[in-house]
Amino acid sequence: MVARLRRMREQRERSGPSPQPARRPAGPPALAEPRFMAGDTVFCMPWGTGEVRSSKVAGDRELLVVHFADHGDLEIDTAVSAVRMVSAGETRDDEG
Repeated sequence: MVARLRRMREQRERSGPSPQPARRPAGPPALAEPRFMAGDTVFCMPWGTGEVRSSKVAGDRELLVVHFADHGDLEIDTAVSAVRMVSAGETRDDEG
């Protein structure tokens, strides 16, 4: 098996470098408009519940400025942090 793997590697090296496929960032395709609006209440891991101050689309990412009671205003990249809308009657204090 080792000899077979060695032969396969040698064949790849002789054939030259293979073109790398274009990589796309993970996540949904480019957003046409933000999903969140100023004033929305959101839950964001690991920060908790906060209020959206502003939202903008940069490339294919949505960037939020969210105010958290314990942390102040933080910029959140929705492609990196899990963010979801919190409905009016929902509380997140019991999560842990």
